[in-house]
Amino acid sequence: MRVSALTIIHNRAYLFGETLQSVLGQSYPVDEFIIIDDGSTDNLKELLAGFDDPRIKYYYFERVDA
Repeated sequence: MRVSALTIIHNRAYLFGETLQSVLGQSYPVDEFIIIDDGSTDNLKELLAGFDDPRIKYYYFERVDA
């Protein structure tokens, strides 16, 4: 069985390092951690670059305000 974790984030890089370590360190390991960035303007992408883990899948989407 494959296990995936998913999170959607916007401008919360300062909190996300701890979340990332928690998800990837679970006793039942995840096969992939999908991170959807909803147009963040902080340093989330740079933070994720510091984690060399193939399970991390990062997707950035421009924020469109209606």
